[in-house]
Amino acid sequence: MILDLRFSPQRVKAIRAKLGLTQVEFAARLGCSQPILSQWETGTHTPRDTRYLMALLELEREAEEAAV
Repeated sequence: MILDLRFSPQRVKAIRAKLGLTQVEFAARLGCSQPILSQWETGTHTPRDTRYLMALLELEREAEEAAV
């Protein structure tokens, strides 16, 4: 399995959509605020803290497993 470490707003939205979560719910799972998540999804800002990037990767893996 190849691990894709690139960040993109579309990817964040896709992970959230696959999990069926609202921005508020998804932000809570990531440990950030909803306004910050919104900025990531619109491409206004990108996460700089590696804990958020690691949490995104973990939630992406969870979404992929749920889709199988």
